[in-house]
Amino acid sequence: MPSQKKLIWEWLAQFCFCFSLSLYAQAGQQTIIGPPGSGEFGNSITLLTNGYFVVGDPGFDLQGVQNVGAVYLYRADGALVSRLTGGETNDGLRSQVLALSNGNFIVHFPNWGNGRGAVTWGSATQGVQGVVSAANSMVGTPNANLRFVSTLRNGNYVLSSPEWDSETGTDLGAVTWCNGASGGCSGVVTTT
Repeated sequence: MPSQKKLIWEWLAQFCFCFSLSLYAQAGQQTIIGPPGSGEFGNSITLLTNGYFVVGDPGFDLQGVQNVGAVYLYRADGALVSRLTGGETNDGLRSQVLALSNGNFIVHFPNWGNGRGAVTWGSATQGVQGVVSAANSMVGTPNANLRFVSTLRNGNYVLSSPEWDSETGTDLGAVTWCNGASGGCSGVVTTT
């Protein structure tokens, strides 16, 4: 015969379990399924300070082009805000989303443009819509990709191209500082 103490613990465990299920049912559940073309939807999830979240899909295929990759910004209620994609085969491989301390985020596509690399800034509330390009991202050069990304405590970020070439020499390297509060950086890594 079970002891009274054991019966109390079993009752308490059942009560807590049922209470937890009740709270879970009240809170609701929503499952977001990867959209058509997804290859690894949910490979990464990055939470932002405002409750929004960014979902990575590095194997996303776009109009027959494989592994262009995609990054989606969702509101806290699961509503889609924006979608950013690569444009060429394998652009999305090894892509990484980094949250900035100011609530915004950046996406590093190291394979973008046949290994040139790209980093795209996204607003915490509006994200970034479209295809990665020099118009909306900082992109590497054919001889030196954007290899490293570091976030700073103040919400800004720094990009590194250790093999960057200039008119005066090769493999000089370059570091680019970007404003993480107001649109980041765009264009090709250069001295101007």
